[in-house]
Amino acid sequence: MFVFGKSASLSGVQQKPPLVLRRTVQFALLSAALAMALPAWCQGVPLPGDATMSAPVPGNDSWENSLMPNATGVSKQAAGMHAAGIGYGDLPLNADDAKARIIEMRGMLKTTRPQEMATRINQLCEWLSDMVDAHTRMANAFSRSPATKAQMMAEHQTAQRFSQLKDSAQLLKADQLISMRRFPEAIGPLVEIVIAEPTSATGQGAYKRLKDLGFSPDAATTAATPASTPAAAPAEIAPKKTASVPAAHK
Repeated sequence: MFVFGKSASLSGVQQKPPLVLRRTVQFALLSAALAMALPAWCQGVPLPGDATMSAPVPGNDSWENSLMPNATGVSKQAAGMHAAGIGYGDLPLNADDAKARIIEMRGMLKTTRPQEMATRINQLCEWLSDMVDAHTRMANAFSRSPATKAQMMAEHQTAQRFSQLKDSAQLLKADQLISMRRFPEAIGPLVEIVIAEPTSATGQGAYKRLKDLGFSPDAATTAATPASTPAAAPAEIAPKKTASVPAAHK
């Protein structure tokens, strides 16, 4: 029994803290736990199919540092957009947008590390290849009926233009590989460009890179150098005919 003015403990047994005090301590601990978990929760949880967010990789602080501004005031997340690839919403749907994207990436390749451009360039090359295939298939479908001849011609011309843009993107990919000194990997795209359009500016540019790499000979140098003539084979010596000896008369 509690006696006013006496000690709060009787017979060496301490009384429990009041209910209000216990609730206050529990609320304080819960608030502290929420405060520690709030920054991680605010960063968001990556959703399936969301290319703008990705889960942090253990040992990789680039994801964490992407939320911190650098000394120039530009966020590291914006600086790392080149390595993240092209979002589906930014893929070109027509030839004019594709041409503009190639020009943009070629300018970025001059000021950006080539390793950071690899994903974006590969995505663009694959996308343009798919565009060529799509328009070619539609042109073939329209060719089955005389009523859709105009659509067939339009799709065929569009496929040809996307094919040329694909070669331009492949040339950009070869330049990116050459900048990384991965010369053997650049040979394949360059050869494919020359085979596809040997007389165009893109094809001639690809062939010039093949000559600079030492893969193809210089046509002018080859024409000026006379080809060595093989030595003539020695003439066969005809066997000598032996004179026949007439038989003796009996």
